[in-house]
Amino acid sequence: MLATLSLALAWHALGFAHLGNGAPLHYAGDPLYYQYLYQVMSEGGWLGSSERAGAPFGSSQLDFPNVDAFNLLLMRMGALFGGGPFIAFNTYVLATFALCALIAYIVKRRLGLSRTWALVGALAFTMLPFHFQRLGHLFLLAYFCAAIAFWLALDVVGNIRERGAKEAPSWLAAFAAVVCGTSGIYYAFFSCLLIFVVAAHSSALEGTAKPLRRGGLVCIIIVGASMLNLAPTLWHVLAEGRNMSVAVRAALESEIYGIKLTQLLMPRDGHRIPQLANFRAAYEATSPLSNENRTASLGFFGAIGFVILLLVPFSGRLRSGLPILVKAISAPAYAGLLYATIGGFGAIFALLISPQLRGLNRISPFLAFLGILCSAALLSHITRTCASRWTRVITWLAAPLLAICIIFDQVPAGGPFWKLIHSELMYRFERDRAYYGEVERQLGNEAMVLQLPMIRYPEAAPVKQMGAYDALVAILHTKSIRWTAGAMSGRAAEHWQRLFEAFELERRTRALTKLGFAGIDLDLRGLGEERAGMLGELEQHGFHRIAASSDEQNILLAAPTRLAPGQRAFAIAPASAWFAPESSAGEVWMWSTGDATLEVGNLSAEARACRLALSVQSYLVPRTLSLWDGDKKLAQAHVTPDAPTQISATLDAGRLRRTLTLRTDVSANTPPGDPRSLAYRLVMTEIPLCL
Repeated sequence: MLATLSLALAWHALGFAHLGNGAPLHYAGDPLYYQYLYQVMSEGGWLGSSERAGAPFGSSQLDFPNVDAFNLLLMRMGALFGGGPFIAFNTYVLATFALCALIAYIVKRRLGLSRTWALVGALAFTMLPFHFQRLGHLFLLAYFCAAIAFWLALDVVGNIRERGAKEAPSWLAAFAAVVCGTSGIYYAFFSCLLIFVVAAHSSALEGTAKPLRRGGLVCIIIVGASMLNLAPTLWHVLAEGRNMSVAVRAALESEIYGIKLTQLLMPRDGHRIPQLANFRAAYEATSPLSNENRTASLGFFGAIGFVILLLVPFSGRLRSGLPILVKAISAPAYAGLLYATIGGFGAIFALLISPQLRGLNRISPFLAFLGILCSAALLSHITRTCASRWTRVITWLAAPLLAICIIFDQVPAGGPFWKLIHSELMYRFERDRAYYGEVERQLGNEAMVLQLPMIRYPEAAPVKQMGAYDALVAILHTKSIRWTAGAMSGRAAEHWQRLFEAFELERRTRALTKLGFAGIDLDLRGLGEERAGMLGELEQHGFHRIAASSDEQNILLAAPTRLAPGQRAFAIAPASAWFAPESSAGEVWMWSTGDATLEVGNLSAEARACRLALSVQSYLVPRTLSLWDGDKKLAQAHVTPDAPTQISATLDAGRLRRTLTLRTDVSANTPPGDPRSLAYRLVMTEIPLCL
């Protein structure tokens, strides 16, 4: 019944009734990233490489750390309902509502609450404003981890449970810890933090180290599960080096995205009562550091409980009359607030240990669980202490009324708002599905398509009217075509794109034809005033229009010729130890810092020999450069600062993709007034290819 009610409320509040034809609940911004993750996983088995993104090299997700194995498995269950990444997104959202409600209810019952107040508390927990406002960061919806973490902390570690209940089996506690450790790095970290606080508090009160040992063991399992989840990324970093272009955070961001007590206690954004909505809006408009932390509202039921928890240490003689559970959860409430608040211990952690966990406000579901648990536990304690027939009658009347008030307070109205939003969403979804379906029909299987404009991935800034992840919809709506979107920043595919952009359009089109690209997808939203000129110039170079979206925002231009697989060149990209491309007077060059690598990309099934020719010029002093393929020397040349020298080599047909290394016998030098250390430069008049 609880799960059904939660699903019904979520269905109505989020406007699922206004969606149709397999459309996702959200179709812009970060949700596209999660839908893309699902697509990569479903096509490749897990989050490894994708040959349908980052053409002509492919792309790997391993540079973007991921500790979400449980979330991905839960999302993968969407495949049972068909519909690919879009239905998977929707089923994941709905599943989190049911799971948050059920797990919270089970935990509250296990901790000794009566059925009635456990139900009310579980409903308040799953209907947190956070649940409706954080759809963009999809995996944050799995905050049932907060309930699991506090079950581990209070029951398994602190021995607080329903009277007469047996100790939970070890395998169940271990499984729960694994779920916490594989449901996102934030929730894994917060779980360990608060479990440790409860364990330390219990040990201090009991005068024994047993709770601390148990808590330490639970935290070790959580950390172990997270590290196992990160193992592919760690192995990738060892093999390829750390990618400093992705997921690099600054310590000050922990201050920016910290939590505020005011935001915890205030009514949610857009409250149903206009006066409360205006009060909140006025606060946010004038308050500094207002960002994603505005989703942290606990609702009135959780806020009352949280304030009581903050008052527990100062309650004096009243403290003795409080339930043991309420007294036990005051310490983690303080710890969570002191860690995540702006200027709190989280900021110190970022300065001294690691700034990677910047979104400290994401602890709010943990604090909400504590506040709701406190309120529900006090109501449960009162009804049991004052047990009588009239108490039961009052409870039966008050509990449904309180549940209705919680729904009114925490659940958005939906209705006409979602009808308007989803009608626009459905228009864009149907437009894209029809357009990319036509693209696949026109170009056939495994064609390569260049997308313009090129947008960095991930976490890029919008390009004019295009969002950071808008280009990924091409991958979501097709089954075999290879696209340039999704090229991981800081790796060869993205470096090739930056090099490609450094050349004038005529040379780009020549390279595209030699590489076997079948066409160009122009998204006019991202081109602005350049659109007319670029379209005309591409047509002058032989590209011709063969498809367009219904609103003419996307136009597909077919290449003038399409080479057979055996005739295509292979792309060459700077991989590591190169500075950004520079250009002048028809030449493009890239300076190296010393030994540098080049990657040869080949997404085709053919393994054939090819020949490359590199033009290299030394900085300041002569040097000897050698070109290596693994431990095999391919070529060597004496390079001077006076003029470029050519290094040529033939690559055998042994491997489809490979990394070449240019090695120098002289170290780099720093030019006057330039902070860079320069060794030699790669000089190009055409986009480099292996022919």
